[in-house]
Amino acid sequence: MMFAHMVSIDPARNRYRGYIVAIQPTLFSPYALVRSWGRVGSRPRMLVREMASAAQAREEAMKLMALRLRRGYRVIQVDDIW
Repeated sequence: MMFAHMVSIDPARNRYRGYIVAIQPTLFSPYALVRSWGRVGSRPRMLVREMASAAQAREEAMKLMALRLRRGYRVIQVDDIW
């Protein structure tokens, strides 16, 4: 399982965003890539994608994290349990 929590906070622009990426096992497929995002303190949006392998899920998660880092997010917490 992998979990990463990132935020982008800029009070001058009234920007308080959160982003979570997680890889979890599921009942119907080996792994799921779970993304959650939204304004900090509000109800987040969520998207779940089923993946065939842990390597595929991890590669996709790394791409998403790299994209968020380029957009100004910073990492708050990362747990990588395999």
